[in-house]
Amino acid sequence: MSKGFLSHLKDLVVTDDEPKSAMAPVQKQVAATAAPASSVTQVPADASRPSVIDTKALETTLTGMIEQRPEFALYQKFAETAKSMEAAIADEGTRFKAAQAVLKVSSSDLIASIKAGVAVLGTEAENFNGSFVASAEAQILTAKDQLAAVAQETADLMKKLSELTDKKAEISASITNQTSDLGKAKIDFAAVSKTVGDRYVDLWQKIEQHLGTTTQAGTQDAK
Repeated sequence: MSKGFLSHLKDLVVTDDEPKSAMAPVQKQVAATAAPASSVTQVPADASRPSVIDTKALETTLTGMIEQRPEFALYQKFAETAKSMEAAIADEGTRFKAAQAVLKVSSSDLIASIKAGVAVLGTEAENFNGSFVASAEAQILTAKDQLAAVAQETADLMKKLSELTDKKAEISASITNQTSDLGKAKIDFAAVSKTVGDRYVDLWQKIEQHLGTTTQAGTQDAK
C-alpha cells in the first residue's frame, strides 16, 4: 500500500462499546491493530486540523484489500446470499439463518473467513508504522534536535549579550573616568603652571624693581 493511503486504522472501524455475539473477537482484533506504538511523545490530535492523508481513499483501499483475500470469499458469498433475500425476508436474523442453510456453512467458518480478511489490517498497520509513522517520527525527532540546538544557541547568545552588556558598561565607565581624570589633569596643570609662572614673574619684577633694567651696552636704565 502506498504511503498516501496510510492512516490511523482505528478510524476505519466502528466498534460498539460492548461488542455483541460472535463478532466481538473480530472487533477486538481490529482494535488491536489500530493502535500503533510510538517512540515520540503523543500529543492529543486536533480534530480541527486538516488530515494529511486521504481518509476516504484509504478506507476504500483497505476495504478492497480485505475483500480481495481468498479466505474472505466465503463470507462474501454468505453476504450476497443474505442480501438477495432482503425482498422476501425482512428480518436480518432470519435472513442470516436462511443464507446459512442455503450455503451449509457454520457460524465459526463465517467468522474465520471474516478474521482472515481483517488480518490484512494488521499487516497494513505494520506497514503504516514502518513507513509513514517512522518517517514522520524521524522528522519530528530531527525538528526537536534542531529546536534544542536553536535553544542552546539562543542561550549562548543571551550569555554573550550579557557579557557584552557588562563589557559595554565597563568601557563606558572607563571613558567617563578617563574624561574626568583628563579634565582634572588640565585644571591641575594650568594651576601649577600658573603658580610656577607667577613665581618667576615675581622674581623678574623684583629684579627690575631693585636693579632696574640693563641695556645691551651694559648701562643701567634709570627708573
